[in-house]
Amino acid sequence: MIEENSSFGYRTVAHLLGFNKNTMQRIFQIKGWQVQKRPVGSRPRIQSMPSVAKTPNERWATDMCRVWVGGDGWTTMAR
Repeated sequence: MIEENSSFGYRTVAHLLGFNKNTMQRIFQIKGWQVQKRPVGSRPRIQSMPSVAKTPNERWATDMCRVWVGGDGWTTMAR
């Protein structure tokens, strides 16, 4: 069953076979079928590199924001 549906966890297999989930989890751990949990926490930040233009007109940047314009509603302002 595990080879056919490798995405099944111990809870699903225990339900389908009618076993206790704790027993099935122990079997999964012994057989090495249980996937390791992801580490909790955030990933380290990527080191930013300075954006330096070697010649004029090489790098461009824009800034956009949404602005409420009375009766017309929301509009996008770009600078």
